[in-house]
Amino acid sequence: MVMVMVMVRTDSKQFFEQVSPTNNGENPYAIIPMLHHISAEQFVADWLSSLNENWRNNYYAIENRYSHGSLKRDLAAEEDWAFEIYQILTRHADAAEDFRSPWIRRAIPKVLIELAHERRAAAEQ
Repeated sequence: MVMVMVMVRTDSKQFFEQVSPTNNGENPYAIIPMLHHISAEQFVADWLSSLNENWRNNYYAIENRYSHGSLKRDLAAEEDWAFEIYQILTRHADAAEDFRSPWIRRAIPKVLIELAHERRAAAEQ
């Protein structure tokens, strides 16, 4: 897991290629539930403390990993972790000042926003 966190901070392109299905390269962890073994707080801290150019690949890594229903199938063990990532990113965006708040909001993967909407709708029923 340490290797994954290093990639999030320093080599987000490699993180993207390792943890999400792509058309090129090797994707050894694309359908292996494992990210939930990482502290969500630490994951977000490493993401947000990385260089801004890493944010995009980290966004796409999560977006691509959980799209097409994989969060409900192969990666279901990571669903609570993914929701926690959403909550932490939202909390950071709410607390951020100046230009950083909209940057963080744009960094929240759409698949996590959809997950949050699904959970809210289920809670309201």
